[in-house]
Amino acid sequence: MTFPVRVEVIDPELDEVIRDTGRCEIDYHSPAGRGWLQGQIMSRLLSGLALKITPLARPQPDPKTGARR
Repeated sequence: MTFPVRVEVIDPELDEVIRDTGRCEIDYHSPAGRGWLQGQIMSRLLSGLALKITPLARPQPDPKTGARR
């Protein structure tokens, strides 16, 4: 099941968005999806930035099988 989200990188000192990836689909149930999310969080934290993840819709069924997880 994929989740449509909007990911923004925020500079906490300036309190402004410095990067907006727009809409992306993340599959939190797959190892690749979880790895991507953990990598984004860790790289931003280590560089002193914040990461804002905003859900845009309800979870969508898997496009390959149509099944919900």
